[in-house]
Amino acid sequence: MPATPSRQARPASTDPLRNFAPERLEAGMCTRTTTPETPLGVRAEQFVYNVFRTSGFCGESPRRHVEESEPWRPGSHLHVVLDEDSDEILGVVRTILGSHDQLPVSRFEATVDVPAGLLCEIGSLAVKADLRGLGVANELHRMAFLDGIRHHAAGFCFLVEQWMFEFFGAQYGLPVRALAEPEFFMGGEIVPTGMWLPEMLLVIAECRPLVYAWAVEDLEETLHIELGLPMMVS
Repeated sequence: MPATPSRQARPASTDPLRNFAPERLEAGMCTRTTTPETPLGVRAEQFVYNVFRTSGFCGESPRRHVEESEPWRPGSHLHVVLDEDSDEILGVVRTILGSHDQLPVSRFEATVDVPAGLLCEIGSLAVKADLRGLGVANELHRMAFLDGIRHHAAGFCFLVEQWMFEFFGAQYGLPVRALAEPEFFMGGEIVPTGMWLPEMLLVIAECRPLVYAWAVEDLEETLHIELGLPMMVS
């Protein structure tokens, strides 16, 4: 098991948020998973670029791509939330599968042990500005987690701001750990972050049972058995 660094966000054992339930996707929204070269994937890349440009997270690109993500664009998966009626994109997140040294997070020098083997990095999170409180970001993260679990990833990596690092641990009970020292990157102070399976599932099953049930509800029963996922606790 990787060593646990000093900077780690964990819920307290008597956490009053134990029965916290994530906000779900609203009616009239649907989800798709695609790749960057498809028509939907091209639209999704441009959506991410527009949101990031508005927020000051990336520079201008004539291709309307986030150039910082370009080396990892081929082969990545794009998870998309759409309006069912208009087909408008409401939110996007990217997953990238690979070993630690093949992922964007490796540009930051790790100060802790990182598991060998396949990891899933989650990035390019972009949500339409007026929909950030309607469960869209939750659903995108859920789709990303399921993608990593289905590919038998040993864990997940993110590049997030400090407030989000703390929020993941305090609100959702995720056993996130800092992988490297924070650095200024893409418009903000970023904490390279990771969490490892099966610890992630064991912790949230115990500390946030409603989050756990929501996170794995669409996972195939054969994978529940194959992966030995935690039983639900009351």
